[in-house]
Amino acid sequence: MRYSAPKNKLFTKIIFLVEFIILITSTLFCTVSLYRARVGIRKAIQQRMLDISNCAAGSVDGDILGALDESNIGGPEYNDLYSRLAVFRDNVELEYVYTIKKVGEKDFIFTMDLDQVRPASYGDSVEYTEALASAGRGTAAVDEVPYSDSWGVFYSAYSPVFDSSGNVAGIVAADFSVDWFEHQLSAQTRSTMIS
Repeated sequence: MRYSAPKNKLFTKIIFLVEFIILITSTLFCTVSLYRARVGIRKAIQQRMLDISNCAAGSVDGDILGALDESNIGGPEYNDLYSRLAVFRDNVELEYVYTIKKVGEKDFIFTMDLDQVRPASYGDSVEYTEALASAGRGTAAVDEVPYSDSWGVFYSAYSPVFDSSGNVAGIVAADFSVDWFEHQLSAQTRSTMIS
């Protein structure tokens, strides 16, 4: 009888240790699973943003976009381009849509801004991001981190528009507010956790 008490204590400690290891392992598994889910959801949201900007860019004639300058603002081709992009502004969950032109290594300007309240003027400087630079080189991209400008804080998707010679004639940008992005990420993460 004297020896059973130490055996019971040892058995209890072993059970406690096994339970502790299971708890730690389960916690790590859940943490890694949640992290991977968030990464996947983030990529899916970014792809949705790219799909929207690519679709908007696909509606634009690159030769017309490349020829835009201050002299043809308000002309028929400008108005047609504006109307095509206004469909995205009015019917898609983006915040802003506009066109951009590369004018230097890290310099980009607005060529058309569809903001109905406070549009940028032709030639106004556009906030530089790595994703914008990628689009300027011909590859569509989405901002990995939000940026700020005078209109707010955004994640943007940028899609190049090519002219008939295959050159980047301009870029269509679609801004999505940080609040929208974070709401999408949170809602889809919750949905994944509940499933």
